[in-house]
Amino acid sequence: MIAGERRVAQYWLLVVLLVSVAPQALSIPGWLLALLLFTLLWRLPLIEARWPPPPAAVRWLLFSVGLGGLWLNYQSLIGPQAGVAFLILCMSIKLLELQQPRDISVLLLFSCFLLASHFLLNSSLWLSLYTLLALLLLISGLLSLQMPATWSPRRILSTALGLLLQALPLMLVLYVLFPRLPPLWKLPAGASSARTGLSADMAPGDFVHLSTSSELVFRVQFQGRPPRPSQLYWRALVLTNFDGRDWRQPAGAAAFAERLPAPSARTSAVYDYRIILQPSGQHWLYALAWPLSYDADLRMSPAYTLWSPVLPVQGRSYSVRSDLQATVAATLAQDSRRQDLQLPAGNQQARAQARAWRAQARDDGAYVQRILQWFHQAHFIYSLDPPPLVGDQIDDFLFHSRRGFCEHYASAFVFLMRAAGLPARVVIGYQGGQPDLEPGFWDVRQMDAHAWAEVWLPGRGWVREDPTAAIAPERIEKGEAALLARQGGYPELGSPWLGAQLLRLHGHVQAWIDELNFRWQRDVLSYDVRRQQDLLLRYLGSRDVLREALLMMGLCVLILLLFFAASWSRQRRRVPAVDRYYRAYSLRMARLGLARQPGEGVHDYAARVARRWPERAATAREVAHLYSLLRYQPGDQAQARRLARLRRLSRL
Repeated sequence: MIAGERRVAQYWLLVVLLVSVAPQALSIPGWLLALLLFTLLWRLPLIEARWPPPPAAVRWLLFSVGLGGLWLNYQSLIGPQAGVAFLILCMSIKLLELQQPRDISVLLLFSCFLLASHFLLNSSLWLSLYTLLALLLLISGLLSLQMPATWSPRRILSTALGLLLQALPLMLVLYVLFPRLPPLWKLPAGASSARTGLSADMAPGDFVHLSTSSELVFRVQFQGRPPRPSQLYWRALVLTNFDGRDWRQPAGAAAFAERLPAPSARTSAVYDYRIILQPSGQHWLYALAWPLSYDADLRMSPAYTLWSPVLPVQGRSYSVRSDLQATVAATLAQDSRRQDLQLPAGNQQARAQARAWRAQARDDGAYVQRILQWFHQAHFIYSLDPPPLVGDQIDDFLFHSRRGFCEHYASAFVFLMRAAGLPARVVIGYQGGQPDLEPGFWDVRQMDAHAWAEVWLPGRGWVREDPTAAIAPERIEKGEAALLARQGGYPELGSPWLGAQLLRLHGHVQAWIDELNFRWQRDVLSYDVRRQQDLLLRYLGSRDVLREALLMMGLCVLILLLFFAASWSRQRRRVPAVDRYYRAYSLRMARLGLARQPGEGVHDYAARVARRWPERAATAREVAHLYSLLRYQPGDQAQARRLARLRRLSRL
């Protein structure tokens, strides 16, 4: 069993395990978290030796049941999430069989692996700062095993902090100069790690939960003057299949094409920009209107939306050139036309109304404007809390409730288009954005999630039509945040003014947080091989591998020498001056052939020196006398003169 003086180390271990597992608490199965807490609580009385450890049979039973549970949850023990869960299971069972201090060291070192595993799914600035704090506690736990039991937790923490700060310069040198290798956290973590607010289909009410979320989706940097906010329609997915409630992509839509013919461009509305995408866990990307060109590693779907063959789990950046007024699909194939006219049975009132209005319109364009005008004049309400739809949902929405969010209006509008014989489809993505704190950048957040329609018109191809703009133009011109603030922001507070102020304050705080995260991602996480080579080329004038290696080793050696010099100087300052001077005198005598014996008093040593060298007797006795006065007599005004005299004698 572990000795009683190592109880403190065991308590440190329990704290470190809790801190190490905390970031994974929501991603691991609930039963595994319960098992870890159970073993931690079981360990507490074991530390105080209040009862014996559980028998081996109980430990093996818990391990076997846990292993089966992992297999049921993940269908595998291989992969980032399953591997992390397996590591937590092993650490939980190991808590019940600590026998030696070495076992505590093993668990603490395994906690290092657990801390590193958090970066498989997340590499944000806040997780990195949290990991530094956890690492400080982990080093403190290791110190508690090596230092005397009399050390207080405060002293252990301060020593650990000193060690961590000493390692930071070496870490920076290795980060800047060590060859950049693809990190493990660039590997896809599986579908369960998806974090985007959009899904691959749309149903009434899907976007309402995003309307109050200020989570950053992506950041945009325009080259030159950006478009007007009302033109910022970031296309992500095109939905064509409708079953009466849900809109979905057609079969095979995820099979992105290698390269599609570029749209017919109108150079007056062409914009170049770069998108810095936050972790999404989805293949689809975002672009304005019709992309003319984009990065070579991207693909475009048949609906002219961008896709990434590699899952952007940890975010990425890409450049796009888009034309906001290009002509796309001037002629429509018969298969596409049938797909974009498909409607399920039902909603007869909406069908009849659509046919009647189309018969009255002179052409398709006039019919589209007739529907938009009706939405604007017929007392439709843009609402974050629409009533549930029953029966034929399109009929219920258009002729009864008339309250809805963007997906309600986009769905009803496309239905009315198709019912009148006009090919139409639903597009989901984001609309608008807010200027960033850094000039030239725009932030697009989850609250900017939006759904609109595209209608095919002869000679014009696919044309964007947004019925929400007819209902709530403020949503399109100023964004969802402005509309939410006008409506009270947080209605549960009961005060529209207070709700709007809190929403505005929350927006400012969120902007600063996102700015820090953006700089972390841009300047730290995106420091890749290309940026490293550019940096070395700028300061070294070449990309010679040998020169880089010598520079890295030279800086590391210099930092270590500085540490050793600082440590030696600190140790030297801790030794009283009187002891340093007497030690210098003793070393001089030792070099002459008469070393001081261990435990030998200063006067006895002076007597031996006098017998060996009578001519040095007076100096030896004076040195011993001065040392005794300085070391054991209370200080007085003569002590400074005595110390100076001892210093001179030690150098003779």
